[in-house]
Amino acid sequence: MADKFCNEKIINWPNSLSFFRIILIAPIIYLLLNEFYKQAFFVLFIASITDFLDGFLARKLNQTTLIGKLLDPLADKILINYAFLLFTIKGAIPQFLWITVFFKDTILIVGSLVILTYNKENVIKSSYVGKFATFFQIILLLYVLLNKLYILQNEKTLFNALVYITFLFSIFALLHYIKKALYLVKT
Repeated sequence: MADKFCNEKIINWPNSLSFFRIILIAPIIYLLLNEFYKQAFFVLFIASITDFLDGFLARKLNQTTLIGKLLDPLADKILINYAFLLFTIKGAIPQFLWITVFFKDTILIVGSLVILTYNKENVIKSSYVGKFATFFQIILLLYVLLNKLYILQNEKTLFNALVYITFLFSIFALLHYIKKALYLVKT
């Protein structure tokens, strides 16, 4: 694996966007902790745009790298889990959802490390199910922020729909990942 990292050009636009998203985590957490929700919405929105752009540019510019395949989902998982935890503590997101997302992401990270240890050439590629899970997690966070800013009038039906859609996609993403991981381990 070290050889693969050494032979890649690590500094490129997609990886720079992933690094930038990781850097944005600290300001987002600070803003959420201090209840600067308008600024937190803006920074989270920028982070979500970088999440879309890094993958798009990696494919479009043919700059897909192993480090990018690791950095992109790691940035998502750290950002989403911290934000979900803070909103769970504040009572804005149900505890069962944060536990589900945290459990899924922990399994994905540990599983990826195990696979990299035994199968150094393969990283489990993100799937559309996982991308939808991340999409709905971000949408839910943005919705909660808009609700905190009183832009939305505490629409319980929409909120509950987002919570359960996010929950279902998180479960489906975990099951899909486990299926792909088991296949890689067998080969």
